[in-house]
Amino acid sequence: MDAHDGLNIRLELSADHKAIMLLTYKAFLEIDYPGRRRIDEHYLVHLLQGSANVIPGLCFVAERDFEIVGHILYTKSKIKRPNGVEATAATFGPLSVLPKAQRQGIGAALVRHSLGEAMEMGFGAVLITGWPKYYPKLGFKRASEYGLCLPDGSAADWFMAYELMPGYLGGGGAFHLAPEYDSAERDNEGFEAFNKQFMAKHFPQVSAPASTVL
Repeated sequence: MDAHDGLNIRLELSADHKAIMLLTYKAFLEIDYPGRRRIDEHYLVHLLQGSANVIPGLCFVAERDFEIVGHILYTKSKIKRPNGVEATAATFGPLSVLPKAQRQGIGAALVRHSLGEAMEMGFGAVLITGWPKYYPKLGFKRASEYGLCLPDGSAADWFMAYELMPGYLGGGGAFHLAPEYDSAERDNEGFEAFNKQFMAKHFPQVSAPASTVL
């Protein structure tokens, strides 16, 4: 539990699911970047509900005035070393903050808090894909500095790493996310079915869902 200007950070509970889904959708509603196809972060959260790949002890919500204004979700990921050995890492995403609460340090507070908890749990590193101008401010480095790459062998600037145990990332390797991330991006039929129900339930007044393919 953390305090940050009236902010309370605590572990996610099953009772928070509805609020987290709405928070995630709203947080990414107006975010765009090169290569973005659609707003599907809420679908990813849906796919990860109950998944064995989720790390429950690292999934936190941030509350302010009894309202959930931020959320961070962690999953297990893998590093496949050049010699064939696999190492475990932790990965967060989505990291969501309500639009009205953005640029107030809430996302940074969630990241810092969870990094400390990940270290306590014995994870050697946290690997992410995210904004390359933001996460270095929180101590992340380009993953390529550790000899790490994405499954296709590339090492984009938005692939970043935070070493929790000195030397853990030595030797490099290929980064592999939990399969739900790929499903959220590529399963068009599943996304459309889920999103249709999601919009009808939470935003029935919207005739053309804003979260269809961009």
